[in-house]
Amino acid sequence: MTFTKMALEYLPMAGLVLVTQKNLKAKDGWDGLPCNLTQAQYIDMIFEFSGVRKFTDVTLTVNVNKKRSNAIFNRSQIFFSSTKDSFLNASFIQHYPKNYNPYNAKVTLSLCENTARFMKLRLYFGGEWLLISEISFNSVRVSTDEKMKSLKDCLGNAAVFRTTIPSE
Repeated sequence: MTFTKMALEYLPMAGLVLVTQKNLKAKDGWDGLPCNLTQAQYIDMIFEFSGVRKFTDVTLTVNVNKKRSNAIFNRSQIFFSSTKDSFLNASFIQHYPKNYNPYNAKVTLSLCENTARFMKLRLYFGGEWLLISEISFNSVRVSTDEKMKSLKDCLGNAAVFRTTIPSE
């Protein structure tokens, strides 16, 4: 069985993660990024959409396992832009608790109805590895006459965690 998913490819010279859609076998479920790939304690993922969209939230499925040093990112920073090279200096940060019990977590980050064609998601490592299997956006296309709005602050919104704990 094949399915379409986001594939992450680290570009060390550019210091960012390239996100592409690829058809992969079901056994290829996790993309792993070690924290020693970059001197910064974070990775940047840049997403391009076919047009300007209004974003409600983004959900990432990540793996947590203390024995393997996998952890949820401990905070995120989100940037919006109408072009690939002009991300606003303004962003908002969300923090997450550390939990090393083994499980798969669906972490939903509020995007507070911000509009953009490009989004940069900066994830700060919470362990030695960040394993991601899926990234999905809840968004709608906006009309061509609706412009990008100034960044709406999400500081009052906490991240939502939905976890799947494996049976022993």
